[in-house]
Amino acid sequence: MGRSRVLVVDDKEDVANAFAAVLQINGYDAAVETDGRAALARAVATRPDAVLLDLGLPGMSGHDICRHIRKEPGWGTEVLVVAITGWARESDRLSARAAGFDHYLLKPVEFETVDALLRAAARRGGAATLGAATASARRCACACGG
Repeated sequence: MGRSRVLVVDDKEDVANAFAAVLQINGYDAAVETDGRAALARAVATRPDAVLLDLGLPGMSGHDICRHIRKEPGWGTEVLVVAITGWARESDRLSARAAGFDHYLLKPVEFETVDALLRAAARRGGAATLGAATASARRCACACGG
């Protein structure tokens, strides 16, 4: 299996670049976007294996990006989409789940947590399987409530 392709989306460019660098050092092929519309365009064009997505973005919200991704035939239901945010209210988590996020991580995020999610999705053959397992009561270590 080749290197997993991960799109990191955060409006704070230094945060996105730093996280992408850690991913690359650990064997992932990581790309960065800082604007919502640009992130959606890149995700649809390149079809990464995972999207790490902030919720509060210029141009388009992370929720809207996730909804658009999920409508993409085939890939959109299989890609792992993880919310990485500072929004900690229960209503924020529920909104993210309704938008189609597989997981909900609160900043600051440790690389090991993201790495575990990426590896689990790869072992299970993609996020569709991981999301189904999470939805069916498998307990998750992140804040997604799964």
